[in-house]
Amino acid sequence: MSTHADDQKDPGVRLTALREEGAELLARRPVPGSSDHARLAWIDAEIAEVTQRLPRGGIQPAAHDRMPPGCAG
Repeated sequence: MSTHADDQKDPGVRLTALREEGAELLARRPVPGSSDHARLAWIDAEIAEVTQRLPRGGIQPAAHDRMPPGCAG
């Protein structure tokens, strides 16, 4: 369930966590009407909400993940 701390996370971190949890639930093949199925629907809605709040151009890599200028990738 979403908490205030979750809302303060970096959007990329939040999306990754939601996608991982969603993948785990999908692997269980939730039955419609089950709590896992409801949780999966909630995760889908959260992913959509976080994605809508992203700036144009998507998520920028963290400073430590960027290549220094002049380095080939």
